[in-house]
Amino acid sequence: MPRKYSDKLKEYLGRIDVPNKELILKRINQLKENHLCHADLHPQNIIVNNDKLVAIDWDNAVCGDPLLDVARTYMLFEKHSKGVGDVYIEMYEKKTNIKKMF
Repeated sequence: MPRKYSDKLKEYLGRIDVPNKELILKRINQLKENHLCHADLHPQNIIVNNDKLVAIDWDNAVCGDPLLDVARTYMLFEKHSKGVGDVYIEMYEKKTNIKKMF
């Protein structure tokens, strides 16, 4: 049986240093895992097709909560460039009308 996305994300979170780690872990534990998720969403896995963003490279796809993709992308941005994750979350929240997540 495939591992849950939340387990994969918690393992990854344990290996990196990002702000709000405890709050992220708390939020991860509250999510329902019943949707198809990419599990490796970052700029290199996004293309533009007819003015729309399209996710590619679905080799790591898992069942999970879509917000886990958002959380992992935030952590990737923060790992490589501090502060970029916060900009990503602000943009995501404005686009989706979701309140502050982290």
